[in-house]
Amino acid sequence: MIDVAALNPAFLKAWGEDIHYVPDAEATSTTAGLGRAIKAVVDRNPAVVLGESGRELKGVLLVYVANAATGDYPGILGSELNCGRDVLVLEKVIGDPASRVRISRVVNQDVGMLALECR
Repeated sequence: MIDVAALNPAFLKAWGEDIHYVPDAEATSTTAGLGRAIKAVVDRNPAVVLGESGRELKGVLLVYVANAATGDYPGILGSELNCGRDVLVLEKVIGDPASRVRISRVVNQDVGMLALECR
């Protein structure tokens, strides 16, 4: 498990990877779905994540991004996030082709970082 408090721009620089953020991927307007490149730390094997029913969720990724849309290491501004509709394009398994994962919820948030649960 990654310590969210330890994440900062230097951490993203050292350990982050380039992924793609697509806001409101279901929308049909001409500007929706274009997205942008962002830097993220992807935890592909997180500790057990329990759903609301108490059951273990399989295939969950935890993705850590800057809580900012601009800057040296742009991420996703918390106020622009639309859980359930926004997607990330990344490698689910390192070395595999990139694919889309839906951002299902915000696990943790502070002024600097967002921890996102994706499936």
